[in-house]
Amino acid sequence: MPWSKESERRFLIHTTFAILKILSYNKIEPKHKRKDNMTPPDSKRLMLRRLEPLIFIGFNLLLFGSFAIVYIKADNTLLKACMARRVPFNSNIWRASLESETSAEPVRIDMVDDLLTRHKLTGASRAEIEQLLGKPAKTSHFSEYEYVYWLGPERRFMSIDSEWLCLKFSNNQVTEARILAD
Repeated sequence: MPWSKESERRFLIHTTFAILKILSYNKIEPKHKRKDNMTPPDSKRLMLRRLEPLIFIGFNLLLFGSFAIVYIKADNTLLKACMARRVPFNSNIWRASLESETSAEPVRIDMVDDLLTRHKLTGASRAEIEQLLGKPAKTSHFSEYEYVYWLGPERRFMSIDSEWLCLKFSNNQVTEARILAD
C-alpha cells in the first residue's frame, strides 16, 4: 500500500513526538548533589553523557523510519514501472524464449499479465497449452505442478527471486494456473 504525503507527515510527527516523550520521561539528574567546585559546563557534560543513549535511539528511529518510507515508495514505484512494461501476449515469442531460461531480458514476465487476461488457461487441455505456450523445460521448482514456466526475475524493488507460471492438470485439463515466486 503506497504512502501518501499526509501519512508520511503523520508518521514523522508521531515518531518525533515519541522521541520527545521518551526524552522528557527520562529527566536525568546527577546522582550526587552538585558540589560547589563543579562548574556548570561539567554538569552539562555529565547530563549530555547520560542522554547519549537516548539521543542515539532517537536518531536511529528517525533514520530507519525514513529509510522505511523510501523503501516502500521505491518498491511501489518500481512495481508500477514494471507493470507499465506490459507487452501483448505473442505465442511465437513466448515459445521461442523457452530455450533461453536465464535471459538478461526475459519477455515472458512482461507478457504473462496479458496472457492471463486474454486466455482462460483453467479448463484448457494439455494439447491447447502446448500449442499456446510450448512444452516447458524440466525444472525442480514447484514439483506439485506439472508445467512450470520461468517468467523472469521477480517484479519488485529488491528482486532476489524469480516468478514462475505454474499449471496443475487433472484429467488432461488445467485445474489451476498460478504465478508463484521461488
